[in-house]
Amino acid sequence: DSAPVLFEEMVKNAVKIAGTDKVDELIAAGYLTEKAKEAASNNIGYFTTVFRQDIIYHNMEKIVKEYYDMWYR
Repeated sequence: DSAPVLFEEMVKNAVKIAGTDKVDELIAAGYLTEKAKEAASNNIGYFTTVFRQDIIYHNMEKIVKEYYDMWYR
C-alpha cells in the first residue's frame, strides 16, 4: 500500500500543494503544525498526477522487491 508514503510526501509539501492560506487554516484547526509552513510557496509540479504517480511507483517498486526477496532468495 503506497497511500501512507504518498500522504507523508503531501503533508511534507503542504504549502507547495495547497498554498499558504490553506495550510494556515489547517494549522488553526489543529491538523498541521507550524512546521508545515517551512516549504517554499506553491509549485505547479506538486499539483500533477506525475508527482503522485512517481511516489506510488517507487513505493510499489520497493514492495515488489521485498516480495521477490522473500520468495526467491
